Amino acid sequence: MNKILFLFFLILISCNNEKSIYDKTPLENINSIKLLHDGLLREYILHVPQSYDPETPLPLILNFHGFSDSATSHSLSTGMIPVANENNFIIAFPQGALLNGSPHWNSNLESSENKSNVDDFGFIESLVSDVSSNYNIDQTKIYATGFSNGGFLVYSLACYKSDLFAAFAGVSTTMMEEAIVNCSPSHKTPIIHFHGLLDQDVPINGSPGLSSISSMVDFWKEFNEIKLAPESKIINSNNYIKIENLSYKNNQNSTLIETYTLDGGGHEWFNLDIENKNTSEIIWQFFSKHNLNNLN
Repeated sequence: MNKILFLFFLILISCNNEKSIYDKTPLENINSIKLLHDGLLREYILHVPQSYDPETPLPLILNFHGFSDSATSHSLSTGMIPVANENNFIIAFPQGALLNGSPHWNSNLESSENKSNVDDFGFIESLVSDVSSNYNIDQTKIYATGFSNGGFLVYSLACYKSDLFAAFAGVSTTMMEEAIVNCSPSHKTPIIHFHGLLDQDVPINGSPGLSSISSMVDFWKEFNEIKLAPESKIINSNNYIKIENLSYKNNQNSTLIETYTLDGGGHEWFNLDIENKNTSEIIWQFFSKHNLNNLN
């Protein structure tokens, strides 16, 4: 992501001037599905594995691109489509609306300080409903993952739309401080997070409007009532100096929070190879352990 563009986005969502107007001209992703929501023509790319059987309900993952990116580009760069084929789940790549010419996600609640008018929370609800009306979706196994600004939205969905989702994954992102203040999920919330120590766009120690990763983890530990110390593992990697993996389990021995901190990692969707699994495969492995029925 272009750092100047990203900093411009943060200024847009936090300044006190007149609201910026979003561009109602939709981005055109090839083979995308169009969806009219709140007067704006939205779109998403949907991948359904060839093994799909209408008689068998499948999990659904929503994967959100970063600021100024596209659903098409993100679908290619994350490598999640092959994972969907191998593990038999459906995946949607939503497209962010334009804000002053750049695709974005509006992860904040409506307020005088939020410079985006786009109803992304409602769009996501409509998207899930649209996919569910055309495919047999297991409503207890819907998940959300995202990169950077897309991850801001993922963690806001965990706070404000948790009844739709069973687990969440963030890559090179964090929670908006506003989300932490207003967060009220309806159930225990499994979180897996990946962050690079060299990330200058979303610093690991936080920045104005963005929580530090330690503060974010502390919030979810408290909410999920995790009292045990995390299990720690240092992983050697050819692509990074080293990786620290922390797993936080509850009293039922279920891992509700997992973090990967990458020494040498920047602002990126990480090129991991851990026990022959890439980032998307690790995310699916975590998601597959959780559904809405086991989140007491």
